[in-house]
Parts: sequence; structure tokens; C-alpha cells
Amino acid sequence: VRLPLKPVGGEVIKLVDPEGRSFLAQRIASDGQYGEYLFKPPVVPSLGYIALNATPAGTAPAPQAVESPLKVTDRTLENDLCLVEIGDRGELVRYYDKAAEREVIDPHEPANLLQFFQDGPEGESAWNVHATFEGREYPSDGECRIGMKEQGPVRVSLVVEHQFRDSRIVQEIRLCRGERRLDFHTRVEWHERQVLLKAAFPVRILADSATYEVQFGALHRSTHWNTS
Repeated sequence: VRLPLKPVGGEVIKLVDPEGRSFLAQRIASDGQYGEYLFKPPVVPSLGYIALNATPAGTAPAPQAVESPLKVTDRTLENDLCLVEIGDRGELVRYYDKAAEREVIDPHEPANLLQFFQDGPEGESAWNVHATFEGREYPSDGECRIGMKEQGPVRVSLVVEHQFRDSRIVQEIRLCRGERRLDFHTRVEWHERQVLLKAAFPVRILADSATYEVQFGALHRSTHWNTS
């Protein structure tokens, strides 16, 4: 939950429910008068609500903070469910699922790999991506900088800044406590013409088809090219 709230303490505050259970909220943004706090509440009743009291976290960490498995370095993100490693170009070189005890990413095929292709020249380049586009890839050897962004009890994150020609791409790679999902928040300042930008995410999963979300639904697509 993201909650706008007048600051009642430092970067981390404590929320208490009517039953006396407490947990931490992490400030992720501030505009002076209000701060935006991120937290994971206990179970909320269906079609209902819970009331929470916000107080300063104090000098002594809450029990939840002591047990927090969130860790971050300039190349890794980790919680109780997964371990993530980032390469020198911001690519995802490892995602280890602790519960399944398996590697999701092939070390020879990194994910979150930013790729740049010539868009066209097959007539209607603004509308269609033709099957031949992969043969027209541009090198992506511009400057890349990586650093820690957040280090808290609720979420940790890295920020990756890419430079491609005259364009700038900034990614925040975020991992929350108790979540398997890894979020990529990407902002692009684009100054190119007839260039296609793609983020590739190959994974070590054997399946004949995959489901892809689009704006208003989902599509089933084949994962192979060996039939018409």
C-alpha cells in the first residue's frame, strides 16, 4: 500500500492496528508537506477496512525490522523468497527462487537486456514489427551507471542509468519484502528516429506457449518458430 501521510517521524514509521500488531512503513517520497509511505498491512477483511495508528518508529527497531530478510548491494537484491543479481549493463544475470530451489535465468541469456533495432524500412514501420527486425540490431555500448536507491525494511531498489546516442533510459529495479515479483520502473527520454527499443526477458521455462498481457486483455502466443 502507498499512503500519503504527514511525516510523523524519520524515514521509517510504525503502524499499529486495533489488535496491537505493529509493522513498519518506509517513506519512499516526500514533497515537503506530505510523505508517501510504503507498507504491507495484515489481512484486510473482504469489502472492509482496518484502522491504523501511525507513530514514530523510535530508536529501538520493531521485531519485524529485526527479522527483515531484505538486503541490497550495488549489484544484488534479496528477500526471503528470492535472490537477484544485476550485471554491469543493468541486465538481470540471476534470479534464484528460494522456495522452488531453482535458477529462473539462464546465465548465458540475461534478462532485462535492453536492445535497439532499426525500425523499418518495410513500409509501415510505425505500426508493424516485422519478423526480420532481429537482424538489424544496433550496438548498445553507451555509458551505464548503477547504484543503490532504496535500503529499507519494506523495499530495496537499485537505479540503472543508460545512455544510447542522444537518449537516456533510467530504470529502478525494486524488490519488496515477502514478494517474488521484481518490478522494473523505467523512464525513457527518447530522441531517436526509426529506432525500436526492446527489453528482452528470456527465462528457463520449457513451454509451447506463453501468455502476454496487453492494454485490455491477454494473448496466448507460441514460444517457438518451427511451424507456420
